[in-house]
Amino acid sequence: MTKNVVFAVVLTVTAVAQEYSGPKCLGSYCLDRKISVHSMFNRIGPQPQSAPNLRCYEESGKGVFLFFETFDTEPHSVADVLLSTFPNCMHMKVHLSSGDLLSWKTPEGIGLGSTEADVLKAYGDPSSRTPIEGVDSPSSRGSRQDSIYKFIIRGFRTGDRVPAVGDHDLFYRSKDLDDLRAAEFGIRDGKVSWIFLSRNE
Repeated sequence: MTKNVVFAVVLTVTAVAQEYSGPKCLGSYCLDRKISVHSMFNRIGPQPQSAPNLRCYEESGKGVFLFFETFDTEPHSVADVLLSTFPNCMHMKVHLSSGDLLSWKTPEGIGLGSTEADVLKAYGDPSSRTPIEGVDSPSSRGSRQDSIYKFIIRGFRTGDRVPAVGDHDLFYRSKDLDDLRAAEFGIRDGKVSWIFLSRNE
C-alpha cells in the first residue's frame, strides 16, 4: 500500500468519526427538514391559545410526556423535541395530546423502553456519557446536576421534587462545529426513559 493510499484511508476514517451518528427522526419530528408548529399541532394537538416558544403535552393515561420548542428567530419552526416517561414541564400549562406519543420512535425503532444495548447497537458509542445523581443528593444542588434537571424538565426550580429521571445519559453530536444536530437518550435501569432530538443544540 502506498503512502498516498494510507493517507487517504486515514482521512476517510477521521471524517466518519466526526459525523453525527445519532437518529435523524423521532416520531413526526426530523432533523433534515423544517417541521412547522402547525404540522406538530395536527399530529399531537391541541394548539395552545398563547404562542410561547415552548409547548408541553401529556398523553392521558399512558405516562408519556413531550415538549417541543421553536427557534427564537423562526417561531413557526420546531427546533427540538423531548419525549419522556416522566413529566418534563413544571410550573406551566400541560396540554392533553390527541396523538399516540407512545408510538413515537426513531427510524431505527428506538423508543421509550428500548434498552441501552439497543441504542448502542443502533448509533454506536456516544460523544459523551454523563451520570445523573438524584435531585435530592446534596452534591446535585446548584451544580451541573441541577442544570441537567433544568434541561430535561423545563420550568424546574432548585428544590422541586421530581421523579427518578435516569441513571445516566448518552449524548450524540458531531465534532463538526457547523453541524448543530444532537440527540440524547436518558437511561434508567437499563432502558430509555427520555429521548431528546435537536436541530440546533
